Amino acid sequence: MPEEKTCSICGKPLAEGTKDTGAETCPECAPQTAAAGESSKRDVQLVILQSILGELRKISRATVYESGSWLNIVGLVFQCLTFPCLVFAYIYRQSDIHISYLLLAILVQLMALSFFTAGK
Repeated sequence: MPEEKTCSICGKPLAEGTKDTGAETCPECAPQTAAAGESSKRDVQLVILQSILGELRKISRATVYESGSWLNIVGLVFQCLTFPCLVFAYIYRQSDIHISYLLLAILVQLMALSFFTAGK
């Protein structure tokens, strides 16, 4: 979805045929930005800050937040428990108990996947 360009000064949508000069301004506001180039340094900084503000507003509109679920958090806890099970299986790899740790790791991982799926 292409983003709609808006004027950094007045906020009006820019036409498709508007040439890209770096500063996104509409034809009505273009003389203001040209006058800002001839005026004091503070006016130029104001135009730059308004342009930055326009970009930040675009970012805030484009940001999508995913809602969290307690099931996803529980799944994350089980996911974190899987790794220690695998470490214990590696430490006790010479004994018969390593099979039990591997099976426990598989069980905990399946529980984590179940919680992640239920959280969707």
